[in-house]
Amino acid sequence: MPEAPSQPAPPPKPVDFVAEADVRAAIQENRKIYIGPKTIVTPSARDLAGPSDILVLAQG
Repeated sequence: MPEAPSQPAPPPKPVDFVAEADVRAAIQENRKIYIGPKTIVTPSARDLAGPSDILVLAQG
């Protein structure tokens, strides 16, 4: 029996604020942080996330 096409996953919801502690936690948990055009990212968070691909701009 053919499988029904699966629904695409909903786009991730961007967070409103990212601090250095959020980036450290994401690195330890090996996960991404989805940000939007209005997300506030502290300079220390941006510096820490810089060499990795932790911060991802959510499309939508």
